[in-house]
Amino acid sequence: MGEDIIVKTIFYEFRVYGVVQGVGFRPFIYKLAKDNNLNGNVRNEGGYVRIIVNDKDFDKKIQKNPPPLSDIERIEKYDTKEVHNSFVILESKDLHESFKMPSDIFMCEDCLRELNDPTDRRFGYYFVTCTNCGPRFSMIKDSPYDRENTSMDEFRMCKECEIEYTDPNNRRYHAQTTACKNCGPRLKFVNDNKNLVINEDKAIAYTIEKLKQEKLVSVKGVGGFHIVCKIKGVKRLREFTGRSEKPFALMAKNIEQIKKYCQVSKKEEELLKSKERPIVLLEKKNKLLDDVSELSTLGFMLPYTALHYLLLDKFDEPLIFTSNNLPDEPIEADFGLTHYILDHDRKILNKVDDSIIKVIDEKPLFLRRARGYTPTIIDVDGPDQICLGAEMNSSFVIVKDKKAYVSQYLGNTANEFAFDNYRFELHKWLAWLRPDIKKVMCDEHPNYNTSKYAKELASRFEVPLVKVQHHTSHLNSIRIKQGFDKFIGISFDGTGYGDEKTIYGGEIFFYDGKYKRIGSVERQKLIGGDSGTKTPRKILFGILRKFMKLDEIKKLDMFDDAEIKLIDQQIKSGFNLFDTTSVGRMLDAATALIGRCNNGNTYDGRCAMLLESRAKNNPLKLNPLIEEKRGLLKLSTTHLFKFLIDNLDKDKQVLASTVLHYIADGFIEIIEKINKDNLPVVFSGGVSYNKIIAKKFFDKGYITNHVLPCGDCNISFGQIQLN
Repeated sequence: MGEDIIVKTIFYEFRVYGVVQGVGFRPFIYKLAKDNNLNGNVRNEGGYVRIIVNDKDFDKKIQKNPPPLSDIERIEKYDTKEVHNSFVILESKDLHESFKMPSDIFMCEDCLRELNDPTDRRFGYYFVTCTNCGPRFSMIKDSPYDRENTSMDEFRMCKECEIEYTDPNNRRYHAQTTACKNCGPRLKFVNDNKNLVINEDKAIAYTIEKLKQEKLVSVKGVGGFHIVCKIKGVKRLREFTGRSEKPFALMAKNIEQIKKYCQVSKKEEELLKSKERPIVLLEKKNKLLDDVSELSTLGFMLPYTALHYLLLDKFDEPLIFTSNNLPDEPIEADFGLTHYILDHDRKILNKVDDSIIKVIDEKPLFLRRARGYTPTIIDVDGPDQICLGAEMNSSFVIVKDKKAYVSQYLGNTANEFAFDNYRFELHKWLAWLRPDIKKVMCDEHPNYNTSKYAKELASRFEVPLVKVQHHTSHLNSIRIKQGFDKFIGISFDGTGYGDEKTIYGGEIFFYDGKYKRIGSVERQKLIGGDSGTKTPRKILFGILRKFMKLDEIKKLDMFDDAEIKLIDQQIKSGFNLFDTTSVGRMLDAATALIGRCNNGNTYDGRCAMLLESRAKNNPLKLNPLIEEKRGLLKLSTTHLFKFLIDNLDKDKQVLASTVLHYIADGFIEIIEKINKDNLPVVFSGGVSYNKIIAKKFFDKGYITNHVLPCGDCNISFGQIQLN
C-alpha cells in the first residue's frame, strides 16, 4: 500500500505528436485522467500536446481509445520534478516548433441528432458542431488551435454555450467551434449588390424557394462558396459559368439517392460516408443526368454541414454543387457571383475546394486533395526548403524540421488571380511555419509563373535555386514516400518540359540514385506548343501527315481545304512546332479521330476522359510495336494510328478500348524487356487516372500515388531534395 502511494506521487511528462489539436484531445486527456483519479495538467504546445501526470503507463491508456479525429504519430516520455494535486487544462503555449492544424470534417451523428430534435436548443441551427466535427483548417489564423486563433474569435459565447465549453463532461468541452443561434454565426440572404433580402432562419426557406424556382444561388460553405441549383437549371448554370461541357458535381441527401443514378462499390461508399466527405467519381447506371456530365461518370458527395442537411432535406433529388468561381480562378470565399446569395458572417480564412477521388480496382486515387485532407504532413529526410510545384493543379510544399507540409490544391497558376492567391497562401504558410530555408525548388519550365517566382524567392532568401524535371518529380513523389533506392518508373501525362525542344509526357525512367530515361512513346509533332493542346485535331493532323498524303487526309472529311493548307504550311516551316512524347496528347488525337471531341479540350483532360468514357467493349487485336532508337525503347504511336485509320468503320467503343489497351500493353512490354532484376515499378502523372490503363498496371503489381494526387498536384512534393 505504501509503495503504491509513492508511485502515485511520481510524475511524468508525455509529449503527444501528430494531429492532436482541434480534435478534442485535451478534453479527452482531462476525462481520462479524472476517470483514473490522476493529477497533473495538459496543454497545447506549438507542435504537440504536453501532459504532466502521475502515471508511468499513461501513454498506453491514451492509445487504447483516442478521439476519432486524432492521428497520433508518436508519444515521448520524460521524467519531471513537477508535482500536482489536481488535474487541469492549461492555456496553450505557442512555440512555433511545429505545425499540426486539423482538417475540416463533416458533421457528426450527435450533432445531426440535435439538428433534427425539436426539443434541442440547436434544433434547425445551421452551424451545429462539437469537439468531434466541423470546420477547422478553413477558419484558422494561426497555431495552436484555440478559439482566439480562429474566425470564431469574433463570436462571444452566450452563457449556455460557455457552460458547455467549460464542462468537462460535455461534448463541447473546449470545442472551439461551439456556437448557437444566440451567439452566432448567423445566416443572411443578400443580392449581388450586397443588399440584405432576408435574415436568420427565414434565409434557408427563401433559398429553398429560389432553388425550386430553378434559380442559381451562391451558398457560402466551409472553404468557399458553391453555386447551387436544381438539375433542371443546368443549362442556365452552363451559360452563367461559361462551362459549356465541363461536368458539375452533385450533392445528394443520402447514399440511396446516389444509387439511383450510379453504381457504388464498397470502397466508394466508404469514401462517400467518410468524415472527409470528398466528391467521389462514380460510374453512371443510366442516362438521367447526362446533361450534368458528358462523361460516363458523375461526381457525387454527401452533406457535410448542418446547412447542407437543411437544404437537401426539402428536395427529392440531388442538387448541383459546383465551385463558385470563373474558369481557372480560385474559389470565391468572400462573396457569391450569382444574383441570389446565401451568406453568413463566419469568415473563411483559408480557401479550400472540395476534394475529388476516383476509385480504380478498389484503390482510391486523389484527383484533388483539399477539404478534409489539408494540411497534409509527411515525414521526409531533407533540409528546410520551399518547393513550388508546376502550373496546372498546383500546390506548394514547405519542408521544416524534416516534415513536408503540403498545401491545399491551388488551381491553375497561369491565371493571374489564381497565382495571386497561390502567393498569398505561400506567405501565410511561411509565417505559420517559419522555416530556415536552405533552397528553393521549382519546375524546369522557364515560363511557369511558379518557376519565375522561385527565382525571386531564391534571391530574397539568398539560397540556391534548384530546377527539377517535371516527370522525374512525378516519380519522386512516390520514391520519397516509399523509400525506394532503385526502381523503374512510368511518368505519363499531357505536358512537361523535356529536352531538345521536346514536350515530354510518356517516359520510362530507371532510378538508382539518379534518373536515366530508358523508354518513351514515339515522338510526334505538336503544332502550337502548349497552346496546341486545346486543339487535338491539329495534333491528329501532324500524326496522320507522317503516313498519309494530303488528298488522303482530305477524304477523311475532318478538315476543310483552308485548314489543311494552313496546318501543312506550319509543319513545313517549323513555326511554333514542337516534338512531343506525351501520352495525353496521343489520347487527345485518338479522340479527335474516333469522334466526340470537336470542341477540343474545353476543360483540362476532356478529350482523354471522353475516350475513356467511350471505351466500353473488348479491344481489337493489335500487338504493340516497340522500336529501339538512340538507346531508347519506343512505343510506336504511328503504328496505332495506321491501324485506327484502317478500321474507322468499326464500332467506336471498340476503337476507343483498343487505343487504351495498346498504350497499356506497350508500356508493360517495354518494362518486361528491361526489368530483368524484378525491380519495383511505379507510375504517376495524369494518365494514371485512366481506369483501363491503371487496372492493367495494378494487375502487374505496379505502384502509384495514394496519399497524394497522381497529377501535377504531386509535383511540389516530388521536387523535395533529400539529404
